[in-house]
Amino acid sequence: YRESERKYLIARETYYKNVTLTSQSEAIKQGQELIKSRSKVLHSYFSYLQKDLENTLGIQLQDKVVMLNKLGTILSDLESADRNAGTIQSRAQLNDIFNQLNLQQGNYKRVAYSALALIKIGQLQSAIDQSLATREMVSVWLTEANLTASSRAKKEQGLAEVDGLIQNARNNLSEVIRHWQ
Repeated sequence: YRESERKYLIARETYYKNVTLTSQSEAIKQGQELIKSRSKVLHSYFSYLQKDLENTLGIQLQDKVVMLNKLGTILSDLESADRNAGTIQSRAQLNDIFNQLNLQQGNYKRVAYSALALIKIGQLQSAIDQSLATREMVSVWLTEANLTASSRAKKEQGLAEVDGLIQNARNNLSEVIRHWQ
């Protein structure tokens, strides 16, 4: 992408200096390549986010579906931009497409950050779920273990501390989710 951008900037500057049809044609060609490269880079990134989100456990299904739809829309937009880049015939068309892409940039960032946050929320929820399962296994072991009264009391005290930590993690995650929404 950076190489395409560099070539476009050189071609554009050459056109501004010379203002010839050849330099204009080269600037348009390099603009097309830049748009295609940009679309491919962003498509790869948003495809990664989509796959990561699909594979992340611990996310509310409704939130996951909404975010996957947003990512799907962006991917479709990027595919359209890639296809449309080849149809550019004039400087005005190139400027229109660049302006449209710049307008979409803010939305792309918001969706990307929201998707990343949702993935992290899912990972945190999964960690809490695993902690609860592990805590339950320890609790079962405690009830079945042949321990002295003092040893059992210490382990039960430790288990109570773990319960408090898990509850704090749940509360913190609830707060994060409330702010995310």
